[in-house]
Amino acid sequence: MSGTVSLSKVFILDKYFTELESYWKTEEKLESYHTADNGGNSNDVDLLKEQLRSLSTELVTLRSSLKEGLSTDDWPQEAMKRDVIVRQCANVSAYSTLNDLIHISGPLTEDAILRGLQTRFYTGDFYTNIGPILLSVNPYHDVHCSLTLTSTPEKNGSLCDVVEDAVARLAETGHSQAIILSGLSGSGKTHASMQLLRRLFDVAGGGPETDTFKHLAAAFTVLRSLGNAKTDSNAESSRMGQFIEAHVADGALYRTKIHCYFIDQTRIVKPLRHEKNYHIFYQMLVGLTQEEKGNN
Repeated sequence: MSGTVSLSKVFILDKYFTELESYWKTEEKLESYHTADNGGNSNDVDLLKEQLRSLSTELVTLRSSLKEGLSTDDWPQEAMKRDVIVRQCANVSAYSTLNDLIHISGPLTEDAILRGLQTRFYTGDFYTNIGPILLSVNPYHDVHCSLTLTSTPEKNGSLCDVVEDAVARLAETGHSQAIILSGLSGSGKTHASMQLLRRLFDVAGGGPETDTFKHLAAAFTVLRSLGNAKTDSNAESSRMGQFIEAHVADGALYRTKIHCYFIDQTRIVKPLRHEKNYHIFYQMLVGLTQEEKGNN
């Protein structure tokens, strides 16, 4: 029975790629009509829009059929080839230069947004705006640092823009600004928060040499031990919710506060299989002398 289910998913996946290619080709044809001087024949445009709606519905249905998930072992060779085609198409697609998906031409469907994100991902653009929202797709690259405030890697332009826009709006309106980071475990929230804070100190905080920066960096080091743990997907998974206040007056950052409002307490008494407890317990054990370890 399991073999039958797996084979069924293979055919569904193959059908999905076929329909996705058809959707993209139809969308490109519609876009060529929009950019033409005469706007194209209205009947042809209406027909293409109807085809897009039909294909979009079919793609949603097929994706729902795959909702239980596929392992890479279930992918047939033909499906692998189609993924290569998708990557090659991404390099020449207009989506690769579209920084804000709100400007997508044609129907703004779920599949059009997914296509834009996939195209930008394959061309190395992992940050994409959708109006005022900045969406990040984590490529799971090694950032070669411990994700602390003092070891933040090179600046990211998209995240820098978020901070600079918030500081500018604060100066213009006098109203408090909020930057919300939301995502699944391992989606890159901690990495993004360190880059955002580092940029905020560069813009309004006087840089990393200030006492405010040093105190905040030290606090994050302690919180990392108390609130981070190894999970299946992330060796530095933050299991604690945080609200970070940064007080700025006259364009200068003068105080920060960290509010911790959630922690995964069940991990302390019963970590999940293949996962670990909070870093602090292992660090305490490493710090014990041989005599102390023997007495306990």
